[in-house]
Amino acid sequence: MRASQSARGEGEQLVDQVFDADHEWRLVSAHFEQLRSEQKSLGRRLDGATGEQRQVLLSEAKEISRKVKAAHTSMESAKLQLDGLLSQIPNVIEDAVVAGGQDDYVVLREVGRPRSFAEEGIQARDHLELAESLRAIDMERGAKVAGSRSYFLTGQGAELELALMVMGMRVAIDWLHSDDHTDFG
Repeated sequence: MRASQSARGEGEQLVDQVFDADHEWRLVSAHFEQLRSEQKSLGRRLDGATGEQRQVLLSEAKEISRKVKAAHTSMESAKLQLDGLLSQIPNVIEDAVVAGGQDDYVVLREVGRPRSFAEEGIQARDHLELAESLRAIDMERGAKVAGSRSYFLTGQGAELELALMVMGMRVAIDWLHSDDHTDFG
């Protein structure tokens, strides 16, 4: 994780925070489990107890029950802290990935000649503009219903997504029924 964070140009402090939070969660969890074990043991002793001994054990049981609840709350809090930190760490990248940002990429090879829309007299448009002009996507309604960056696929946009899902299922099913499970192609 440290190498991945460093390759992304991100700080390694988040990794340290994750390890610290994991250590804390493990300590609190072990304490909780120890208290639960004591609580169960006390419960078994309570079954055979009578008279004054039973009253002493009941008092101990109430106290340990309070400690178990507090330890459980601490354990859940530590787990939430750990999960929150883990969710901030991006996917770990492969060692072969070149370090750096968007300006540091390396072209391995070029195949063919890139199309020049300007030479062809075509005004290039981005995917969102194309999809909206084809009424395949509705950003405005999506953002209104589900918040910014949300969208609804409409008409042929919804049909295209469905077709891609069906194709993906067919490829997966064909692969499962084939004898060669080394390649999806």
